Amino acid sequence: MSLIADKIFYCYSENNNVCELIAKLDNQMLHHSIENENPVTIIPIVKKEQPTHNTHTQMENSKETVTSAPQPKPVVLPYITPKHRDTLFWSLYIGEYGYADYNRISFNEGVQKLGIHQKIVDTLKQQPSRWKQVNQKITKVAIEEVYSDLLTNIKKSSLDNILAYACYFQKNIFIVHMQQKSYWDIQYEEADETIVLRLDNDNCFHIQPDCSVEEIQQLKNNRISLESYSKPLRPLSFYKVNQLQEMASNLHMDYAMKKQDLYENLLHQIKW
Repeated sequence: MSLIADKIFYCYSENNNVCELIAKLDNQMLHHSIENENPVTIIPIVKKEQPTHNTHTQMENSKETVTSAPQPKPVVLPYITPKHRDTLFWSLYIGEYGYADYNRISFNEGVQKLGIHQKIVDTLKQQPSRWKQVNQKITKVAIEEVYSDLLTNIKKSSLDNILAYACYFQKNIFIVHMQQKSYWDIQYEEADETIVLRLDNDNCFHIQPDCSVEEIQQLKNNRISLESYSKPLRPLSFYKVNQLQEMASNLHMDYAMKKQDLYENLLHQIKW
């Protein structure tokens, strides 16, 4: 068939007779005789009618569906990571002023931070007795160093200043290290609230809001309380062997070793 069509439309040779070629296609063409012999039956397509409903009923059903749908519960994050670089300061800021207030800070965060540091220094200088209400001892020389750091260090807050924050906000500050098996529990005598912070190996702080007493106790389980972040334990001579063994047992450590080795292993497990 393609050979015949090719000869009709592309007559490359003078010997090609188009009329003869068309005649050969006669039996393939549609004539009245063929049409009459084989009539085509057309089956009409009937569109299926959609069931009709009362408009008022539909509206009532729609209302019932909307009102009966359960409302989604707000998602409560286990902890919040500040978006600014100084995660220690801004975690404490969230703990004191709230997450909504923190989210309104869009620029000049360094200026606002320095302003709060100035208030901390002024308040504690006017009320030095606040320093005596924390469960950590600090010398007058160390206090002056804290004041200096608060007013000059605009990049990243130091853990050396954590007592100043506790005294100014008048709150307990509980910091748990998520990789090391230790926590630092700073208690302020007149506090009725505790700011709970998490610390990871990247030296990034996160705040865990609305943390209950039971949840804090769970964080303490299988961890050791630090004397301070810079001096996790007291000197070796302060401890008896059974005291070190008890701490090692709490951390699920092997304690069948000499006192010096046990002390060093404990330090390795808990120091920040």
